Amino acid sequence: MEIRCSPLDLLIFVCTFIYSLSLWACENTTSTTEEPTSFNLTANGSVPIHAAFVPNVSAFQTVVGAATQDSLPEVIRVRAGIVLTSGTTNPYDYDLLAPALDVAFARAQQVYNVFFEVHLYLYEVSLSSALSPDAKLGRTQGCWMWNATGQAAMAFNASMDVMIGPACTDDMRAANELLTYFAMPSVTGGGNLVDSTSGYPYLTRCSFNTLGIWMFLLDFTKRHGWINIVLIYDSDSNDIATETQSLITVNQSSGPSLCGCTTA
Repeated sequence: MEIRCSPLDLLIFVCTFIYSLSLWACENTTSTTEEPTSFNLTANGSVPIHAAFVPNVSAFQTVVGAATQDSLPEVIRVRAGIVLTSGTTNPYDYDLLAPALDVAFARAQQVYNVFFEVHLYLYEVSLSSALSPDAKLGRTQGCWMWNATGQAAMAFNASMDVMIGPACTDDMRAANELLTYFAMPSVTGGGNLVDSTSGYPYLTRCSFNTLGIWMFLLDFTKRHGWINIVLIYDSDSNDIATETQSLITVNQSSGPSLCGCTTA
């Protein structure tokens, strides 16, 4: 089963992300009349990058309150490395996200004087069955963690200020093991299979995580006294199958009786 996202959904997500990052940049960069400065998010050892992204109302309002027209710096330049898949059927593939990213970057420059110098670090996912066993390691449906990590390393070596992506959970984890060592900030709209990103202090995840959804669902079933529940899912989708098994595992200790049934 192929998962599709509408262009409007993608645009809303990307614009929200760029809006937050722009406000964070305005808060942490002083105004100058000189040439456009290079905005280095890793300038000190403890960068509060999460302040603009976590769903914390007070923290977000603090950032928003600082971004008035009077306080906007003249120009902020951010070197952003985009690490995403290309040529896959993923709903978060760069080939689908590119138009929304272009619109969001343009709006950030127009409204907030934040110029994103975008560099692409895209990677493909080979579907060839002729690959050696070693080469197949780290490859899941539409994702390939080794390629993602390699592109992340190239982005770091090119002195990017922030990395956008990867979106695949395994790819995101592998890349951020590297970026955590080098203290390089990254932002992802994926990685939903990771319960907590606290192990990656320089990562900001804009998306949900499945554990939070499952706990909400289980509390909902308990509230209504539901006892026996059947989960119908598409076994052809690796993400859906993994998420369903995750729900069943979370529920083993308590909650209603869950049964997973696959569809062709």
